[in-house]
Amino acid sequence: MCVKWVCLVLALAALPSTAQQSCTDMQLHIEELSDTLASYRSQSTAQASYRLRITPRQHEDCEFQLSLHSQQQFRLHGDKARLSYDVHNDQGQTLAMPIHVRGAQSTIINLKLRRQQSAPAGFYEDTLLITGHFQGQLITQANVVVDTHLPQRFSLTWLGHNARQASVNLGELRSNKEYHHLPSLQVRSNTDLRLLMRSQNQGYLLHDTQKPAWRIGYSLAVAGRWYDLQHARQLPIAAQQSTQLLPLAIRLQDFERQVAGRYSDIIYFRVEPREL
Repeated sequence: MCVKWVCLVLALAALPSTAQQSCTDMQLHIEELSDTLASYRSQSTAQASYRLRITPRQHEDCEFQLSLHSQQQFRLHGDKARLSYDVHNDQGQTLAMPIHVRGAQSTIINLKLRRQQSAPAGFYEDTLLITGHFQGQLITQANVVVDTHLPQRFSLTWLGHNARQASVNLGELRSNKEYHHLPSLQVRSNTDLRLLMRSQNQGYLLHDTQKPAWRIGYSLAVAGRWYDLQHARQLPIAAQQSTQLLPLAIRLQDFERQVAGRYSDIIYFRVEPREL
């Protein structure tokens, strides 16, 4: 009877050792669920994110700890900027490390880019190291490359106007007078731009019926800097996190006598990336 009891005790003691060996054979299955990082905009209320699911493949009775480590300190590294992100669970809560996982339980991780960051167009990348520990022992690890390319985004509009063109009545034309009641240009961009300006009449207001005999020369100010428009001009604009406003003004050249009537010109504005 005594021998039977000893054998039984030895058999029971051997079970945890077998289970422990099964736990250390665990592997990780990592699956990308969604990626909206490329849609990131500094001023947007929508939050760009990268979601993945981590599922262990091991003995169902094992309990282990998952940890995330970032090569770039939880920032996407680009040539001109670094974009910080936070690690959340699928309920939007900040994920504390390590993550305790039991059995084949899946864990969803959501990497969310923080709002209000300057985000120039370009390529961004980080590498996550996901490690699994069992009873303090490293048993598995995997690398996940998180990258995205933010496309160039830019727009040129009139402040307070929905249309692509705006008309301005200068009123009575006076020699050497400056007119500042023009609408402002509004520029949004995540890349360096150049503003191209061109006058249809090469910098002159022409009389509607007596052109080109009667004309009045003028200069154009953009954000306080004056330009003559006898030739096309361009103005560099640096990428900004927020909207840039470019106020406009016109200064007439000296003139003595002009025939009565309506004088006009059309100025064309266009923006394009500085690096094509």
